[in-house]
Amino acid sequence: MSRPRGVSIVALVLLVLAVAAPRLIVSTSTAMFSDTQTAASNVVTASTCTSTTYTSWFTNTANIPSSSRDVYNRLSGSTLSNDVWMSSNTWATSGVTLNQPGALYCDSSAALALSSAAGHADTAAATQATLGIASAASTTVLFWVSTTSTSGGIMTALGNTGAGSSNDRVVWLDTSGYVHFSARSGGSSTSWSITGGPRINDGGWHLVAVAMGGYTGGGATLFVDGASVAAQTVSGTTYAYRNFSTTSIRWTIGDQNGVTTPSAAPLVGLVGTYDEFVVIDTTNLTGAQVATIYADADL
Repeated sequence: MSRPRGVSIVALVLLVLAVAAPRLIVSTSTAMFSDTQTAASNVVTASTCTSTTYTSWFTNTANIPSSSRDVYNRLSGSTLSNDVWMSSNTWATSGVTLNQPGALYCDSSAALALSSAAGHADTAAATQATLGIASAASTTVLFWVSTTSTSGGIMTALGNTGAGSSNDRVVWLDTSGYVHFSARSGGSSTSWSITGGPRINDGGWHLVAVAMGGYTGGGATLFVDGASVAAQTVSGTTYAYRNFSTTSIRWTIGDQNGVTTPSAAPLVGLVGTYDEFVVIDTTNLTGAQVATIYADADL
């Protein structure tokens, strides 16, 4: 077979490649990023890394008013004393490993890992009023998690003490990798749960959020990776959650050893890595806001 004059072998090869593969798709790879942790710091280097808008979203009072800010711990560094919003910066930990690779590539903040199912990290003790857990006050908890666990466990919960005797508002993972949210109705042993979304025990980073109503007549919406996946509505004056009154309470990441944990929830922590832990009150995050937060993250 002869070829047209002036057409080289190289040109013919390029022509064949063009026919066989009319489009060359080039994707960005996480291999472009370098995320290195030491005992004291986390260093991110990336030639193509753009500045993230994730953290600036949380510092903008147009998104979260100052009066609604409860807990914002980036879970970074050799201690967890750098909680951005809590007036008291004292966190307690047990069975955790600090300075782990974080969820956000374009950010120098590290993360915290639960080394065992008994591990936990607890916010400073505070009153119900300080954490905005009032009869009609809404609450949103939001965090990133990475796990490969097939044992399941508690990711976060509200309790009357860190790793204490009773808890409520439990966000947990089952043995198949599905996210659940469970709550105790009032001071009774009656509980309810919602679940939805994809399995998240694949080792990747996933954003989990729950927007809750008040303990009088409040339900909840569960979000996974920016999407609403389940909801519960509670009407009338039904107490949707435990009322801790003025007892000192804490949000805990991981194990709470709660003897009055909602019946569906596990009693141990989820082994995995956690990052960017946020709790706000009064102004619940909307579905559009959660979607924006997820889209703004550099994963």
